[in-house]
Amino acid sequence: MPFHHSENEPSATSATASRGRPLVVFSQRATGGVTPSGELSFHHWEDFLASGADACGFLLDDGSAEMQDALLWQIRGSRWWHAWVALSPKAPASTFECLADARQPRDRVMQSAVLVQSARAQLLAATHLDFEERLLQFLFIRDGAQLQPICDRQSHYLYRYPLAEALGADEERVTRVLLDLQRRRFLEPGLPLDRVRHCRKCSSAHPHYHDVCPHCRSIQIEKSAALHCFTCGHVAPQADFMQDSKLVCPQCNASLRHIGVDYDRPLTQYACADCHHAFIEPAVQVRCLDCGELAEPDAMDVRSIAPLRLSARGRAALREGSSAEHLAAFEHAQHVPPSAFHQALGWTLRPKGDVGQASLVALEFTLPPQDGRAQAAVDEGVRRMYELLSDSDLSTVDADQRLWFLVTDGRALIQRVRAMYPASGEGQLRAAALDLRDVGSAREPQQVMSRLKAELQ
Repeated sequence: MPFHHSENEPSATSATASRGRPLVVFSQRATGGVTPSGELSFHHWEDFLASGADACGFLLDDGSAEMQDALLWQIRGSRWWHAWVALSPKAPASTFECLADARQPRDRVMQSAVLVQSARAQLLAATHLDFEERLLQFLFIRDGAQLQPICDRQSHYLYRYPLAEALGADEERVTRVLLDLQRRRFLEPGLPLDRVRHCRKCSSAHPHYHDVCPHCRSIQIEKSAALHCFTCGHVAPQADFMQDSKLVCPQCNASLRHIGVDYDRPLTQYACADCHHAFIEPAVQVRCLDCGELAEPDAMDVRSIAPLRLSARGRAALREGSSAEHLAAFEHAQHVPPSAFHQALGWTLRPKGDVGQASLVALEFTLPPQDGRAQAAVDEGVRRMYELLSDSDLSTVDADQRLWFLVTDGRALIQRVRAMYPASGEGQLRAAALDLRDVGSAREPQQVMSRLKAELQ
């Protein structure tokens, strides 16, 4: 149930940003005006918006659980997404109370709200924040804040992070971004709450487990006594040995009269009605309830479910700057923002630039949709790829998630990268390299990069 955010967010340029902004209280006893303590009180969210008032923080005092949840989603989906939101001690428990910051008495809410506003003022001002930046910034301005997962049977992934959804993204994007932020070590998990198995084809966390015959994979199995013929060694359900009320081996026709002499009863407890195979324990097969994919239990993707908090690496990145370019620069020492990469490429392309051999390399990965295994394989390859770079090499990522490298020998880099990604492997790699001594009259970075993009194959 995410809401869109207004781009005209209140700026946080000083520690005094909260001065003049009142605490807004939502209560069934609201008078619709200013309380004796200087707070603004309203019945409904629409009443607050109609007043044109601003807010330093919010307190949800009473009301039904449904009304409380609706208010929490409306606040987090508005331009006040970053504000401190408290529930009074008497407020009801509700499904989405994790969207609130704490349960607090009224006299402590304003102090917490001012602290959050002051913390936000430490960050570089930005006219517009994308979802990833908004999420990291929300955690940065709250000491010890965590994204709490909740179990939801209607969720494709079984667990959701409602606070992240409320900050402006659907469940699909939230899952993708949270996995990426953990991979980049901007977020770190707390203590695991659960462990969930996901379908490798569609990533659904709704598997159905059923017992099958280990020989033919049929589900037509049942508990049944079995016999073992000593003459030929044949093992089958007892019913297969019955002929005219006598026990006769169906394979060698030996008459089985005495147990322990002619036959015995093995430990097998199950028999398959389709192939007549007798066995001790059935095999287990998994069927995805969303896409129908059949798999073995050990072929499922296992993910731990835990609260997520901002790591020291993420906190440092936000102190440097909240743009996506700055965040990416923390991934690897050679990884720089696109603007810095273009500047370095432009210097290399100077007509009088005597820089020796230099190459521009472009890499692009095409992955099967919803294939977590392929994505993991590519991520591991990218980490190994950076180990091939020298300290003087540079890289960046463009808006289409294409990797660019400025290196000494581009052909050698591509050969070593292709060795990591054989044609039969996960996903598809396209690569191209250009010796910058052969660019001719092209001296603009964008012109050279466009030429190389056209050569990707």
